[in-house]
Amino acid sequence: MSSAPIVSVILPTYNRAKLLPRAIESVLSQDFENLELLVIDDGSKDETPQVLAEVRDPRLHISRFQQNRGIGAGRHEGVSLARGELIAFVDSDDVWLPGKLAYQVQVMRRHPSVDILFSDYRNINSLSGTSQNGFSQTQRGFHRLKLLQLEPDLWQIDDGLPQALLTANFIGTCSMVMIRRQVFLRVGNFDPTLSGPEDFEFWWRASLCDTVFAFSTRTLVERHKDRESITAGEITFIGRYLRALEICEFTARDAGRTNLRSELNQARHSVWRYLIRAHATLGQRRQACAAFRQSLRYAFSLKACAYFAAALAGPGIIAAGNRFRRVAPGVE
Repeated sequence: MSSAPIVSVILPTYNRAKLLPRAIESVLSQDFENLELLVIDDGSKDETPQVLAEVRDPRLHISRFQQNRGIGAGRHEGVSLARGELIAFVDSDDVWLPGKLAYQVQVMRRHPSVDILFSDYRNINSLSGTSQNGFSQTQRGFHRLKLLQLEPDLWQIDDGLPQALLTANFIGTCSMVMIRRQVFLRVGNFDPTLSGPEDFEFWWRASLCDTVFAFSTRTLVERHKDRESITAGEITFIGRYLRALEICEFTARDAGRTNLRSELNQARHSVWRYLIRAHATLGQRRQACAAFRQSLRYAFSLKACAYFAAALAGPGIIAAGNRFRRVAPGVE
């Protein structure tokens, strides 16, 4: 076997044959070349195998599941196969900007105490024609952090990370992240049973294990979205996120952080409140009523009541509210 690369890049994919070449090219064209790209094909049924077969680069390695297992299992497999001392990720619908990898490697070398490094990113929605930086959309979370400035555009998180993650997951997805291999030896791998919130659960678990996080305000990744409305798939994801919050509570209890329980309950209330609105938008009154009852188990809020009232009135009320927010930005 050839000598180990400095960076292992993990790309899990499922039925994204049309987008995959763009993501792969954004990695293999980086000016930092000492890498391996591990593509985990999560049982794709489209032309993904043919697309991968056309890539003529010895740095590309492919692992294929016979059946779809979910992105958590894909990330877990990638970490298990990775040989690099630094591990990075890219999702199949994301694009690394030029210089991303070299910059992050340099930062990790200049600051050996940093375990996990993430960056700002650009959210691009092709349907709505909008583009916005991710950090600007998650400021509520950043405001809860205690920070130490390391460089003009680099900050270390000194305190408040678990609470901040529950307020807004500003780390986004794994495409923005670089992690030292030793972190996985200390914290464990991604949970293969979680598909979607597996990254959030890992950040939470790592934050309770004295892991040092830092972030750069440089925009290093483009995230491409092709949907704007609430879908049944998003509602399914919320169910998985609630399960992740349960796992997070067990982790906090094991770490002796029982003080985080109230924060977790508030997060659960926010999730159920979102579900009230989602079901109201889809005209699902019965499901909205069930979600409202669940939300009351954790907290009471006027916003949850307003969404429930809108569910009873019909989806037109929610649509009108959405139009008003677009006309008057900043209105909740």
